[in-house]
Amino acid sequence: MARLWSMLLLFTLAGCVKIVTIVPLDDQRRVVSDAQVTADGRDVGVGVTDVEVLHGSLRVSVAAGPQWLPGTAVLDDASPSRLEVMLRPNDLYLTTTEDRNQVVNQWINITIAGARRTTWWSTVVAAMSGADFELEIMDAASGFVRTAWRQRSYGPFVARRRFTGNIVTQDPLTWRIRYEVQYRQQGEEDWRDYDRGFADDLRVLQEIRARTEQ
Repeated sequence: MARLWSMLLLFTLAGCVKIVTIVPLDDQRRVVSDAQVTADGRDVGVGVTDVEVLHGSLRVSVAAGPQWLPGTAVLDDASPSRLEVMLRPNDLYLTTTEDRNQVVNQWINITIAGARRTTWWSTVVAAMSGADFELEIMDAASGFVRTAWRQRSYGPFVARRRFTGNIVTQDPLTWRIRYEVQYRQQGEEDWRDYDRGFADDLRVLQEIRARTEQ
């Protein structure tokens, strides 16, 4: 009799299990086959994945690398047997480029060539203003320059960037520059350094170095 009750209990529990097939899709409605699917923080599959809803509800998250924003869904007894989870492009990531030379948010020392001592400052000012950065503070004697932040929204993120610089030594004449890129989520107050840069801004750094450095 006990065994019979155990079997009935198993059949009852099995009947309560709901299977929901999660289908990760990109913005073109193509299946994202390498998307990682998690349920309440547990890895449950990659790509199209069957998720068991045993009781109550659970939260499913779908992530597929930094170029996509994660998608989420809550599953319960009323969920359809097939649920498409859309992944939106991460516009901030896609608009920026990899920092191959490790120059973003770093101080870069530039030893000014002797032949450039009379022109290097105008080169710096022209490169920054030519890239539509507003020169907030500049002083030729100290080589101090700071541009105003350029800020823009990218979906759920806000990004900003600017240049700062100053003379380190007079002999040899060494000037340093810092290209800052920061971001935060919409609604947040604290900014965080971003490890990618904007291609046009990185070209400003290249231009300044090419036209001033020894």
